[in-house]
Amino acid sequence: HIAADGNTYWHNGQTGGYHAFAAFNRKSNVAVMVFVTGNPHKVDQLGIRLIQHFSGVKVKPVTFGKPIKVDPKVYDDYAGTYVLFPTFLITVERKGNQLFAQATGQKSFEVFPKAKDRFFYKVVEAELLFTRDKDGKVTHMTLFQNGREMKGARAK
Repeated sequence: HIAADGNTYWHNGQTGGYHAFAAFNRKSNVAVMVFVTGNPHKVDQLGIRLIQHFSGVKVKPVTFGKPIKVDPKVYDDYAGTYVLFPTFLITVERKGNQLFAQATGQKSFEVFPKAKDRFFYKVVEAELLFTRDKDGKVTHMTLFQNGREMKGARAK
């Protein structure tokens, strides 16, 4: 793959609990490789920031938001399946005092409360916003990821 700068070439992949990211920048003559076993999340973001840093680009560190405290009982309001596209669903489930979201073809990941009806992932830069009707019932969810907003209705 070629990054937007036109000078950085990169590739990533994962299998069996292992994740790798490799990149090189022809202009700055810099290369990085990141290998992780177990939890592969944020590997690509780390690799991209490393190649940018060593190529002289000022980058922000990988950060996670800080969850707010909420009564876990409110998580029941969000439980359900939301249809963002006919072939792309996100299923939200309360497990004890935690809330999890699972997109089509992906693992289930915990999401953390950021504000009323708004949650964030720690494994990827994405957020979920739940929309309520006039009676307070959650009817829709919007996924914010990669500069896109994808809204979906709660399945009946």
